[in-house]
Amino acid sequence: HNSVGTLGNGTLEDSDIPVQVLNLDNVVAIDLTEGIGVAADREGNIWFWGNLIFSSVMHPNVTAPVKISYLEDVKSINVLGGDVNLLKDDGTIWHIKLDETSLTKFIDPVKILDINNVRSISESLALKNDGTLCALRDSEQSQGGLIDGVQDIIGLANVYNRRTVILKEDGTVWAWGLNDFGQLGNGSLEDSDVPVRVSNLTDIVAISANYDYNLALKKDGTVWFWGLEKPAGDASLGRNIPVRIKNFDYGSLIYAAPQ
Repeated sequence: HNSVGTLGNGTLEDSDIPVQVLNLDNVVAIDLTEGIGVAADREGNIWFWGNLIFSSVMHPNVTAPVKISYLEDVKSINVLGGDVNLLKDDGTIWHIKLDETSLTKFIDPVKILDINNVRSISESLALKNDGTLCALRDSEQSQGGLIDGVQDIIGLANVYNRRTVILKEDGTVWAWGLNDFGQLGNGSLEDSDVPVRVSNLTDIVAISANYDYNLALKKDGTVWFWGLEKPAGDASLGRNIPVRIKNFDYGSLIYAAPQ
């Protein structure tokens, strides 16, 4: 789907086959959400294309990447609306606020204060090298708060304002947040403000989450699913305990795409 230029190939035409995003070479990090694409290349250039949902001024959508900023040694990117967080190799997080001026001038990234030694970032959380979590505040100048009661974490999947799923060193999976379709995977449909263990999962090596469902990859290569099975408002379509996806073995990478 390319009605807002999400494919970045200079057109607004949909495509059923892969098309190359224009202007990008030597890319080291990329994120795409809500029709917004942001990428970083090896030279430190930060690129934007797609939907201008953050703008209060009417602009044509950007159908091919344009340079908007510069930051060296970017490891990963997370985009949420007009907010872009960039994780550097040194474990620091930098923030870019997109607005209607993004297409006419460079934006200087601002370091998120007091958060260092970060391994990975999600929409609202940062996983630190010591296995603890920090909350990312809305303002790039504010201090992130350490989340109590969770530690020994090696994997993080966070869906903003919905839920958080974590993978611990012992191969177990825990979750908290909304549970209207069984997204917490603990056999109930009750929300939880504290981490609850996802049932039936051991020896997990990777997790991924999208709006209303989750995936987990086991050491043996099998993939497990829980949450909403179809994009419909019927709770009976939810799986509140993980089930194995049949006829899919020897997996090595998982990604929970939008339904």
